[in-house]
Amino acid sequence: FSVVDNQTQKTHQPHNQHNQHPATTMTDERKDELYVPRKCSYTNRLITAKDHGSVQLNIGHVDENGLFTGDYTAFALSGTLRKMGESDAAINQLATKAGLMKDLSQYPESHEVSKDE
Repeated sequence: FSVVDNQTQKTHQPHNQHNQHPATTMTDERKDELYVPRKCSYTNRLITAKDHGSVQLNIGHVDENGLFTGDYTAFALSGTLRKMGESDAAINQLATKAGLMKDLSQYPESHEVSKDE
């Protein structure tokens, strides 16, 4: 949008126009909002607008002292994946591939406690 000064007939653009949302376009002096769908990071399927069970997790990066560096990695999980109870395994696999955690498959399974112990 622009403001026209009636005395000088100059057009003034607002200062924050470059801060528009990336999914907003200007078409014939009209602002159109575009819906940008997300994809599930694990299944690579589209997350629809009606999937109210979906989540996006931003996992923060830490330095060698455990302090947050300001960077993060985003993972989107669909509601279907969460409903099946597979989201914890999906997060583990995605975080391992991204180098955010060690591979859990190299560790032994849980130790079963016997009656003798």
